[in-house]
Order: sequence, then C-alpha cells, then structure tokens
Amino acid sequence: AQMASGQGPTPDPADVEAGRLFQAELSARLAQSPKKHVFVYVHGFNNTVGNAVLTTAELWHFRGREGVPVGYTWPAGVGVLRAYEYTVASTEFTISHLKRMLRMIAANPDVERIHILAHSRGTAVLTDTIRELHIELRSTTDSQQALKLGTVILAAADIDLDVAISRNA
Repeated sequence: AQMASGQGPTPDPADVEAGRLFQAELSARLAQSPKKHVFVYVHGFNNTVGNAVLTTAELWHFRGREGVPVGYTWPAGVGVLRAYEYTVASTEFTISHLKRMLRMIAANPDVERIHILAHSRGTAVLTDTIRELHIELRSTTDSQQALKLGTVILAAADIDLDVAISRNA
C-alpha cells in the first residue's frame, strides 16, 4: 500500500472489496439465524486448515447451529520439534491479522456478540490479540463493548501463566 499525502497507507482495492464481500456474507448468514452471534475458532499447534475448518463446523453443529461460525486459520507448524519453533514465530506474525478480522466482525452492525474458542498455541495468539486491541481502544472506549466480546474460552492453553499475569498487572 502506498502512502497518501499526510495520511496512512492507501488501502488496496482488492482488500477493500474482500472486506465488503465478507461483510455482505456475514450479514446474509446472520439473517438466517435467530441468534446474531459469531463464534470464532482459533486453532493451535499441529493443525492444518482442513482440521481447523472441520473443528469449526463440529463446534457450530454441536452448539445447535445458531449464529455464524468463523474458523480463523494461521500458519501453525505441523509435526514435532522444529514445527513448534515455527509455530511460536507464526504466533507473532498472525496477531495483526486476527486483530483485523475481529475488528471487521465487530464493525458489522448485524453482529450482537462475538464468542471465541482458542485451542493450544491459538490461545497465545488470542490473548495477545485481545491484549493489543484493549490497549489500542482503552483510551477511547470500552474495548469489550467495542469488540462485542462475549465468552472467550482458552482450551488446553499454551501460554506462560507468569507472563500472562505480569502483562495484566
């Protein structure tokens, strides 16, 4: 993206169009549901896109097929040893993307609440993402209300508890 005179980066027209299509699809799916909630699943280590999509669909199905399921996938490693190193590095890479997606979902006027389930290393992605969004929003608004956050579940959390506590002290 190029810099416009005195402004931030100029949005890529393809990104703008993708965002518009996403919002339209999200609104259309919410219109079919009595519950105007979005359920986001963030996978963890040793997962493929296929695994993440299947888990997202299963969670939505077993929750009664209400609301709209969204699977957030990111480049987590698959395998052992070096794959985990790659996953930890990818955690830092994907935070800005998850922030953008959560902002986009929350900006949709049809969305009443966003619930998030993160698993394994996805819990580090999610907690860092929510922390950064809270820091960005806290001076202007209530971040939980602005992001329409409902229930957040950290399953088999792969985070250092001492680090998480010290960041919130």
